[in-house]
Amino acid sequence: MSNKTFLPLTLCLARLTAMSIAANAASTPAEDLVKADWSVNAAHNLASNPPSLNAVQDFYDRANGNEATLFQVCEFRFADLRNSGNLSLIVSVAPGSWGCTELNIYDKTPTGFEVYSGSGYGRDLANSVLDLSHDGRHELLLWAELALYSKWSHFHYGLSCGAKWPLIFAWNGNTYSDVSDQYKDYYSGYLKSVNARL
Repeated sequence: MSNKTFLPLTLCLARLTAMSIAANAASTPAEDLVKADWSVNAAHNLASNPPSLNAVQDFYDRANGNEATLFQVCEFRFADLRNSGNLSLIVSVAPGSWGCTELNIYDKTPTGFEVYSGSGYGRDLANSVLDLSHDGRHELLLWAELALYSKWSHFHYGLSCGAKWPLIFAWNGNTYSDVSDQYKDYYSGYLKSVNARL
């Protein structure tokens, strides 16, 4: 397995090779994501009828084995990120007490599940899938650390907050790549909104 990660303001997406995940005999078909139909046209569409958080946690734990024991799923979203008619599962997880800083994308393929992994992108998956070109294709908007702000006090020295910058990723036929440079209009509008707040 390769083990690259997202890095702030750069793309380093890990493609963890296709893997098979055992079905959970105790789950109902609707709650067992291994058995579920991930297609956009499924009778039980996972995007409009999402499974429970427990079902996603179960899927995540089985996909990651022993490494998952300290990881808690924070939030998730299904979307057709590859624009293929099949859904992708985007999962934000918290490794231990570090907050929701890890991100995984699971794509169900004929040979198993392809997993793309990154870190440093945090939460807000509800507003992360957009159609920025208004062409029916989906982009994934993630927030990366732009700069960290350190604050000193009499009690401790540590990071108290950070500045974030939106990055735009899209499926290029091979992997999820940073396509931010193709969306100058989006960034122009974003900078205007930041200036208005200042």
